Amino acid sequence: MPLCPPLSRFFKSKSAVFWVPLALCAVFLIEEVQTKRWGRGKALRGTVTASTLITRRSTLPTGCRWSPHHQRPSRRNGLHNTLIFATTSGLIGGSTTGTIARDFANGDKSLERLVQSVISQGGNIHGVKVAQTELGRGLVATRTLKRGTTVISTPLTLCPNPMAISTHPDLRGLDMPLRDMGYGEDYILALMIEYETHNLNSTNKSEFAPYVSVLPTPPLPVLLGERHLKMLENTYHGDQVQRLSRAINMSYEKIFVSGVFKSHSHLFSPKFTTLKSWSASLAKVWSRSYNLYKDSRQIGDDLTWAMVPLADLVNHDHRVENNYIQDFDTTPPSFLLRLQSDMKEGEQVFITYGSHTSLQYYMFYGFVLPENKLDFVTLTLPTSCQSTTTKLKKQKIPLTSVEVNTTGVVPLRLLARAANEIAPASSLREGVSVAAERVSEILKRRVKNLPSSLEEDRETLKSPDIDDPSRVILTLRINHKSILQNTIRYLDEIVASPPSIEDIERSIHSGMSTDPPSLREYGLPIDEIFLDLQEMSNIS
Repeated sequence: MPLCPPLSRFFKSKSAVFWVPLALCAVFLIEEVQTKRWGRGKALRGTVTASTLITRRSTLPTGCRWSPHHQRPSRRNGLHNTLIFATTSGLIGGSTTGTIARDFANGDKSLERLVQSVISQGGNIHGVKVAQTELGRGLVATRTLKRGTTVISTPLTLCPNPMAISTHPDLRGLDMPLRDMGYGEDYILALMIEYETHNLNSTNKSEFAPYVSVLPTPPLPVLLGERHLKMLENTYHGDQVQRLSRAINMSYEKIFVSGVFKSHSHLFSPKFTTLKSWSASLAKVWSRSYNLYKDSRQIGDDLTWAMVPLADLVNHDHRVENNYIQDFDTTPPSFLLRLQSDMKEGEQVFITYGSHTSLQYYMFYGFVLPENKLDFVTLTLPTSCQSTTTKLKKQKIPLTSVEVNTTGVVPLRLLARAANEIAPASSLREGVSVAAERVSEILKRRVKNLPSSLEEDRETLKSPDIDDPSRVILTLRINHKSILQNTIRYLDEIVASPPSIEDIERSIHSGMSTDPPSLREYGLPIDEIFLDLQEMSNIS
């Protein structure tokens, strides 16, 4: 169609030589400014020239001591595929969007719609599909794939994150009250997931709707029923689950009951946003989030929580080593998955969610690794006070605390301190033997008070009739009791054959420098035991 006369005259004039290039430059500069932040447009754009290393989430959610993320672990042998997120070239090939989505989703219509949404925004899938594995749903190769193959591309603008609230047509500004209450970005992201979950049938759905619609409720302990919670009674694990549940209850009261139910009743209603749904939204965020840089400047620890569609379908294998790379230098900038080893057809793709203790995995991912070498128990001894544990906490009396790993070895300096308190008249060697005997007795009483024995749990775990939540709890209990049994065995050996004076003095003088490296960075201990001096003194 020919141009209208005014436009035709303009483009033939000399002015066009000046104004057209200037207009194009202005458009380019505006586009570049917009790329510096996460947006809600069709594609996030950036100008950073180097790829950026990011990690799975490992921070402290408000109301609990630690937090991380995801689905279920791998215990399979054989090839473990390390994955990197990198660039987007050469994915589309000759396949149509519908064909790619159908092949990947493997009959799941909701997932198929998500894949179509991802592809329409510039992402893609190549060489993998969703399938039922020994770990539940996971990703497997549909053909032989070479190392370096990019198998998944997800544009960053489709990744739910707390910053999206600032441009959300309904939720804009709701992040500030949460920040004022002291809640972190995980709670802000959960607020958005809560809203999107109950807004899926609306005609005004956001670009996150296809992803939110396929999110399963993770099997985290805060969502368990009474039958499974009963399996955690009288245990440190059960205490921690209750502690986290109380924190979630408190957040529901503060954020919703006393807050948005009153000020934003048109967005959140008690009919839909219940304590159970809010707990599920938090569980989805904690179990599926990654750390992403907030913008292309990649400033230090300026990270935010983000959930990554399709990339969170990959199962965990703790033996895999992988890097997560946030690359802004793509069109569109995307979170991508690239294999670091060859794969055969039918093999499952794995990543690692990070190294964590059993209780850490259980609290925030809903699974437990058997025989986790990062598990530890803390033994805490008061100094210079014959008092009960309750009084010690109130009086804030100095404590000596040590970590005991899966080997069960107790640092001799703790036993020497205990000997100084409960057997001051004995020689150092005899005192350590007495202390070892008393600590061993306290641990034996603790094991006896547990709901079941180690042998009973192992036998129950063999049954094919138990459900997955029960199987996970049994594995956690077995890991816990195994450390206690190993510690009791080590202490009994000391009673039978006390260490030399030289070994004891070396442990005392060197202090923590001779202890194994601390495991606390990997999460919660599997148990915390306070050694009551009065109880130890009364043991005959």
